[in-house]
Amino acid sequence: MVMPSDGHAYVVRYSVSPGSFVWIALAGTVTVSSVRIAVTTNEPRALILSVLGGGLLLYLLITHLARLGKVALRVDSRGITFGGRAFRYRETTHVVPWRAIRTVVVYRTYGYRVQGLGGATGRFLGLHGTEAPIVLPERPDPITDPDGYAAMIKRLTRRVPHVPPDVTYASRRIWGWLLHQDRLTEVVRRFAPEVTVVDAG
Repeated sequence: MVMPSDGHAYVVRYSVSPGSFVWIALAGTVTVSSVRIAVTTNEPRALILSVLGGGLLLYLLITHLARLGKVALRVDSRGITFGGRAFRYRETTHVVPWRAIRTVVVYRTYGYRVQGLGGATGRFLGLHGTEAPIVLPERPDPITDPDGYAAMIKRLTRRVPHVPPDVTYASRRIWGWLLHQDRLTEVVRRFAPEVTVVDAG
């Protein structure tokens, strides 16, 4: 996919972000430690753990290498482009035009919440549509698959209660790339002043 040239665009490419580096390092540590235990003690659980850890490490390395350097996010005069998945990049890359966007929402998901406190488990960039939900690739369409859409909205409402479900439905995780929110806000204001950028926590 050829992206248009635009000197004022905000472009972020897939790289090894601190979060992904931590996961790769953790998977590598678990794999090496488990292999050592399995070799020295013949413990079957350590062997299973080493296989699982090695599989996770291999998956993380391959997916990061497969999309390294490709566009993860582009904000320009056309709208917002979400870069695709590692092995289906072209098919899952999607451009959302400005006319379809009312609000750009940055938010986190939490593993648990106790009196408003929780452990952060992920950061996302979501879009609130002007008239209808924004449908990204590999998401159930509310028109052609209403049952799948309703089930997904119900699941998202339960998992991310502090963000409107149509925003979480039209989201991509900030994973394998870094978001500079000030730069995002500046470029959105330049190309689409009627669109707001919100940090939903």
